Amino acid sequence: MATTNFFGQISQLNLNGNLQIVIGKGVGDQMVVSVMLQDLQCTDNACQQLTPFIIKGSPRVLCEQFFDRITTPLETVSGILDNMENFMKKAEEMKQQSAMAKAEADKEKKEAEEREKKYKQQIKKADELMEQKLFGDAWTVLSKLKDFPEKKEEIRAKQEVCERNFAPDIFSIAEKQPEAEATNNVEP
Repeated sequence: MATTNFFGQISQLNLNGNLQIVIGKGVGDQMVVSVMLQDLQCTDNACQQLTPFIIKGSPRVLCEQFFDRITTPLETVSGILDNMENFMKKAEEMKQQSAMAKAEADKEKKEAEEREKKYKQQIKKADELMEQKLFGDAWTVLSKLKDFPEKKEEIRAKQEVCERNFAPDIFSIAEKQPEAEATNNVEP
């Protein structure tokens, strides 16, 4: 029996995937050979739509022309399958990166909302204390808002109002004291 180099020639085709060859008897001395390249790792549904490459001929013609006839189509399909798989991997990576970016943006948005909420609560508390004439306490609440440099001017303006009201002018105290002493010195 003569030796063929069939498998050596198959290995030289540089194909990625599984090569399926089905050989059947045709009409007369004809043979029908179905050749299909499948990439089981390819997740694209288009891979499932590939049809086999079919060659018909006598055994002698198939021996002489088989590899000449299948090489170009199989290498083309192999390249397409590789590109599909790479495309699907990249698409999945992009989807994951997009999801991570969205999650990060959502996280930043939530943190900003929480930060704004905290600021508004503190300002509201300071305003309530100022309405109750508790300017020292209001100033203390405002001084805790150092973490909001973007609101520095608003905070500083409220602190100045508090400072004017909780640290009265020394001269106004001195003027009011003699009146108080005079009323205290009144004899019954």
